[in-house]
Amino acid sequence: MHLRQLLSPLLVLQVSSFSLASDTESTRCILSITEALSRLSFTGSLSTPRKIDTCTNKLRTYSIYAAGTLYCSSTEIRDGLQILDDECEEDGLQRIPYDAVRPELTERYLSGLRVVEYGEVSGGVELDEVVVVSQDWYRRVLRTNVS
Repeated sequence: MHLRQLLSPLLVLQVSSFSLASDTESTRCILSITEALSRLSFTGSLSTPRKIDTCTNKLRTYSIYAAGTLYCSSTEIRDGLQILDDECEEDGLQRIPYDAVRPELTERYLSGLRVVEYGEVSGGVELDEVVVVSQDWYRRVLRTNVS
């Protein structure tokens, strides 16, 4: 009986941490892409506060969606974008909805995008196009974000 009392709280803690880990796991793909893209500036980025740019810059948003389409499952896209959208809404900002952009993210469109490697674009350069972070760069950030 005494052993059961000791193990019950441990079991509850273990189950809740599994749930948290599962939630974290499903958001890692989009959040890793977003982190990689945070190292790049897009047209208007340098003159806009970071939080506003992160939520409203069309080129950055399309770049997140493009890489997400290539590297993430539909569940990872949904869960990761929910985190990003919630953060934007906290500040009264709104990102272009993924569902509005998704029809544009065709295989032909995605294959024509510039693939950017880590360190390829210097900090003061503003990109004037939608880009995709390279798979190597994405995977490095993803590994770094392992919980």
